[in-house]
Amino acid sequence: MNAFIEIIEKLVSKIDAQTWLKQPHFPFQNLKNSRGKMYDICLFEVNATGAWGFLILKFDDTIELMVFPFRLARYQEKADLITILPWSLREASFDSRMYEIWRSAQKNKNPLITYNKGLFYYKKSSGNVGFLMSGIWSDSTSICVRLDFQIAYKIFKVLNPENPISSEVEILEYLNTQNHFTAYPKIVNTYEYVAPDQTKYHLGIGMKYIPNEGTLFPEFVSLVQQLKLSPPNSSSLQLRLYRQFEKNIQNLGRLIADFHYAMSQVPRQHILAAEPNKQNYIQKWKEHFIFSLEKKSLKFLEFKNQFLEYSEIFSKIELLKKDYVEKLVSFEDFGLFIKIHGNIHIGKILISDQNLILLDFDSSSQNLLDYKNNKDPCFKEIASVICSLYFSWFYSEFKYFSTLKNKIENDPTYSNVTKIEELQNLSLDFIIQIFMKFYLGALDENIEISHLLPTNNSSHQELISLFIFDRLIYQCVRSQEHDKENTKIWLQVFQFFISKIKSVDIK
Repeated sequence: MNAFIEIIEKLVSKIDAQTWLKQPHFPFQNLKNSRGKMYDICLFEVNATGAWGFLILKFDDTIELMVFPFRLARYQEKADLITILPWSLREASFDSRMYEIWRSAQKNKNPLITYNKGLFYYKKSSGNVGFLMSGIWSDSTSICVRLDFQIAYKIFKVLNPENPISSEVEILEYLNTQNHFTAYPKIVNTYEYVAPDQTKYHLGIGMKYIPNEGTLFPEFVSLVQQLKLSPPNSSSLQLRLYRQFEKNIQNLGRLIADFHYAMSQVPRQHILAAEPNKQNYIQKWKEHFIFSLEKKSLKFLEFKNQFLEYSEIFSKIELLKKDYVEKLVSFEDFGLFIKIHGNIHIGKILISDQNLILLDFDSSSQNLLDYKNNKDPCFKEIASVICSLYFSWFYSEFKYFSTLKNKIENDPTYSNVTKIEELQNLSLDFIIQIFMKFYLGALDENIEISHLLPTNNSSHQELISLFIFDRLIYQCVRSQEHDKENTKIWLQVFQFFISKIKSVDIK
């Protein structure tokens, strides 16, 4: 046995369960008592200073595997081989040398053979070696780094044997073959891991990096803030800001429409192909949707005592849910069922050279069992965008009043309390109208896509309202579990929605 492999195996076996649970972005926080063990390992290089590679871990009480890029230092201050903590295996995601060794090793041998006789493949890539990281982010499902030759690498941290193929890889590979929708990151290479049991997983991808000015979320908030806080008698500035804001919302509508059009055109033999409006599929979809809504609603009600100021929302949830479920059961036409992005919000819309780019097709909603056969009405995705616009608006309100308070405290004579609704008649309803106008307008440009939407226009508003209700429950539960600071803002959005529940204007 390779000495490094033996050392790594011993290190992993000595790490207690609670130590793993305390690690940031550990993907199995739901496990009460988790102890990891080495499932497989792929070494790229071993030399006098240490070892580089990928460690595949298996944890108690879960069938999923965890991908752990590592650099094990033979001699390193505060990280020698005696230390038996997760960070003894230095997270190689933060080490540009890791990517140089990885690429070089796979260039010389493809596939690489793992310790337990698994295989590590890569498909064709491009770019010149010259690794210098300029950005990195990580969450519980993936790690992403940008390297200097304009490739962003994403490593999928969790591998599920019941759902081993990444929806992001499949969607991006399909998008590479069509010409209806171009606003997405292009795949330049794909990495696959074949486990000892012959299960084939997508382990990572390299995507062409897109020079950008950030995402649409901070742009949205910034423009609203500037409009609200612009000096009195500055109509020209307000008009310029308003036009930029309106342009972004118009482009957002076109972007989502173009994506839905592309997904509606997937060839029939493809696994991502759309499902027509057939009763047997609709019935199965309804049952899954209602089950999911019930499950989320129960979680939502669990934290009602923590937000007594929003008791009205919690008191109405069951009644609203019952009403929506009854309406859902009565619906017969949902339009075409397509493979949607699954988690579109304006934080995943990149601003690049005056264009908008759609990112991150690996949302949690795609990680369901039998996800390949799981398609949804396009209005479910529209509801996600609308909820995102709602949240961004209320987030800007929160920032606005915080800024205003600071201005007043620093300057008692400050009196700029202009309401945003007074500027160009801007309001949440108006924003949604602009978005829907350009979404529907972009769809109308393609005659063959008329079947994407329900044929009965009067049901459009009810369907969107239903999906907004479902999405808001999801967002409240998710924020409470992962980002408690935003829970109150989502509850404010929910409160607004309930007050406007009969007037979601999409005309």
